[in-house]
Amino acid sequence: MKDPAGTVKMTAALALGRVGDAATSAVPALAAALEVPDETQLTNEDVQVLRNIAYALGDIGPGARSAIPALSKVQHLRIKYIAEEAIAKIEGHPVPTWH
Repeated sequence: MKDPAGTVKMTAALALGRVGDAATSAVPALAAALEVPDETQLTNEDVQVLRNIAYALGDIGPGARSAIPALSKVQHLRIKYIAEEAIAKIEGHPVPTWH
């Protein structure tokens, strides 16, 4: 998650999500990457990185419970609903399907 290339971070986050519960050790790094000082300054690439991180945390599931505070702080319109879905998945609640 510290690579300067957004595409690397996007891919890494999705890969960790696919690993699922076995990626629990990556949760602190993923949660830390969600903490941005000013969401109004995000580029489109930054937004996609954060979206992928939220997806990954949701896919990790209950093992990502420690990331709920970071997910709860997300306010950016294009990321917030994914963060809310991730929280629901982590807590074991049903998540609506939009497709």
